[in-house]
Amino acid sequence: MTMGTCNKCHKVLLLQCWPHPSFFLVVCYFVLGGRGRRQSEGVRFPSLFFFFLALGWRNHSMGRANHAFSASRNESTENSKSVPSQPEQEAVSPPPPPPAGDLDISPEIVTLAFVLNSVFLAVSLGTAWFLREQYAAGPNGENVKEAFKLWKTTRWVGSVRTSMRSDAIACTPVRQRLLVLQILAVSALFISLITLVAAVVRRYFLQGNSGIRLALIYCVAICFIILTVESAIGINVYTFSFVACGEGSSYHSHAFELSVGFALTIAAWAITAFAGIVVYNKVPFPRDERIVAYGIQAFDMLAFIAFLFSTVACAIPLWFYKDSARRILTEVFLWKERYSILWATNASSNSTSVKKLGCDSLSHYFLAAESFGIVSVLLNGTTFVIGFLLVKGLVGVTKYALMLGYISTMVAFLQWILLICIYYGDWCSGRVAYHRKKYVMAAGFALSVTAGVLMAVGTSL
Repeated sequence: MTMGTCNKCHKVLLLQCWPHPSFFLVVCYFVLGGRGRRQSEGVRFPSLFFFFLALGWRNHSMGRANHAFSASRNESTENSKSVPSQPEQEAVSPPPPPPAGDLDISPEIVTLAFVLNSVFLAVSLGTAWFLREQYAAGPNGENVKEAFKLWKTTRWVGSVRTSMRSDAIACTPVRQRLLVLQILAVSALFISLITLVAAVVRRYFLQGNSGIRLALIYCVAICFIILTVESAIGINVYTFSFVACGEGSSYHSHAFELSVGFALTIAAWAITAFAGIVVYNKVPFPRDERIVAYGIQAFDMLAFIAFLFSTVACAIPLWFYKDSARRILTEVFLWKERYSILWATNASSNSTSVKKLGCDSLSHYFLAAESFGIVSVLLNGTTFVIGFLLVKGLVGVTKYALMLGYISTMVAFLQWILLICIYYGDWCSGRVAYHRKKYVMAAGFALSVTAGVLMAVGTSL
């Protein structure tokens, strides 16, 4: 029962219990009549009568008041029951935010890919595709250098330089293919720039637009087709000896090596193929604890690739030299120098250990490079095994994996320093000088460098 209901009940009770005015009149008459000594007994009888009448009226009023109070009390009780009690409001904390979803980084990857593509293709237009350097091959013992580019071929004999335009090449099949290469190279650069603009628009302005995504897919596909045809024609020009040009007329037969321009074109082709896969699919980048597991897997995969590269690098040439005049191929390994007949498939070869080159200082450097190479293979293999245990959930080996990764990178770096010193140095009064005598760095050196870079990247993840 509330305070308002209680006050209301008391007001009703007070009004119902208050005597009638006639009650006060009768009481006064009785009192006054009782006190008068000279009144007769007949007068007192009406007084008593009216007194009892007033008393009965008062009792009747009291009964009505009690009935009204009971009814009002029951009504207030029912009202209190009919009003539902409101529960106390507990302090409710806000719901936790939803977990962060994966971030689609395919627009960023495509944009970066075609920035590199545009730079590579622009540089390839003005740099040499095929290059030949011969030591002391001139008429007076000068060095000879010849660089083949898309629009001209430049030849140096000592300090004398001569150039020939591509449309002046005597071999008609080569000249025709060079014209096609020029058109394809310019077209590839143009399409690459258009694709870059489309990728930037998609990334910063229309990321959710399906139309720009479809246009980007078409641009990447066209660029990939053009680069595929361009690379195929470049390989054809380099390796084939055409009948109209004579036997052994290919650039490969003239001891040319693939150079920066062609390498950048192949790199652009590979990047475009990768960008085509990315632009057609989403590349989710996790923003939760899964990124740790992905980083561990990437570390182990890179360690395995570094182990393979460092192992193969120990068994293949670091650099070589093609003597086209004497038709001799000299290949330098970590352990030996090997001599064979140039362009002969099944010809026999002779080898000389680096200890027997007649240059003790050089042999010491080779011995140190060999030692670092073996240690690098062992460290990379051990890092891969520990990384595999880390992938399987053995968290306790994390510090050992990182420690081995850092040590492997340092060992690879020391091996590079030794190999660069060997390649660029003049040993034993210039009797052994690989760089000065125009030796070309080969896959062995490239793989050893790549293995160290991969291990450094994997450790930094």
